[in-house]
Amino acid sequence: MRENRFEEAKSVLQKTLALTPNDPIGQLLLSWVASNLKDDALTEKTLSELVNNLSLLDSEALSNNEELLYIDGMANYASNNMEAAKNSLNQYLFKRPGNTQAANILVDIYKAEGNYTGAIGILENYESNVDTDLPMAMRLCDLYISANLNHKCAWLLTRLEPIYKNEDSYIEMSARLLAARGKLDMALGKLEEINITSLSTVLQKAILSIRAEKYEEANTHIEALLVEYPNSPGVLNLKATVLLKTGREKDAEALFKKIIRENPTHFESKFNLARKYFGEQRATEALPIVESLYASRPGSVEVLTLYGRVLKRVGKSEQAMDILQNASSRAPRNIEIKEALIDLYIADGNNERALSIINTLLKDDFLNARYMYKRGLIYANLEQT
Repeated sequence: MRENRFEEAKSVLQKTLALTPNDPIGQLLLSWVASNLKDDALTEKTLSELVNNLSLLDSEALSNNEELLYIDGMANYASNNMEAAKNSLNQYLFKRPGNTQAANILVDIYKAEGNYTGAIGILENYESNVDTDLPMAMRLCDLYISANLNHKCAWLLTRLEPIYKNEDSYIEMSARLLAARGKLDMALGKLEEINITSLSTVLQKAILSIRAEKYEEANTHIEALLVEYPNSPGVLNLKATVLLKTGREKDAEALFKKIIRENPTHFESKFNLARKYFGEQRATEALPIVESLYASRPGSVEVLTLYGRVLKRVGKSEQAMDILQNASSRAPRNIEIKEALIDLYIADGNNERALSIINTLLKDDFLNARYMYKRGLIYANLEQT
């Protein structure tokens, strides 16, 4: 029944566009209808024509027309032209800040790039909506956790507790916050409070069970998910992760490769395979994967950190230094980045810089034997110079 309605809409829109072939609203609607009908060829053709037509417009004319800015942003987003989409949607939201759909799409773009600060900045502009829009509030909380701003998520949850404490999405986010603070058993216990066990809840249980090294429980949840989503790259990635954690490295690698072969842009599988290669001293195999991740998410701290480490391992120390300093500027409290920079500074003979970072780390973890050993090495180097 639903498909018949989309077919009717497709027919009407095609007839309309035959009379007015360059109507941007008609083209955008047709691409959406074709997408729902899984007509990839028509979707791609329509979007391509729409983006091309809009690109022919004078930039000033486009900037002065709110409707066209919105359509241009949406069309470029659907066509995976993210820079163009960002540009148009930012201009549109400056003129029409009340459009939360456009704001959420812009958040998606920033989040995919690893630019959590940008994504948070957009949603914080809708502060007045948060008390009445639980999905938006939970999305903001999720971004806070991703940006390691757990205290802000905690504050938001406390603020919303009197209204939403029995809502499943609120309980699930509370569990995520507990996990982010390292309280994995408490997080898993929190998920048991959920009233209706959704696939989202099962997914969270699988992820938290992996983090808590409860691999049998994780497998149980993953198998339940695979019944519903046998080809889901996200679920299969979790399965590969469990294989890797339980010593089945070859099986894990084969599954990661299969996921990537069938879903070439799947971030998590590519990242996990690159990290596996790096951990196995196979940096030359990791490098092209990390380069592709960096191309798609140049602002992601985890990508920058892994990229810097891989570059150092393959002997590209100068480029590694630039990448890791970029990562450090985005996440100044990230310990993994600091440790990678220490190793680079020592290798480069810049012992003073290495020592300043080591001393900073020792303030928070003054009994860390590894840091104390490295500081001893640095002092020895300084005495020889």
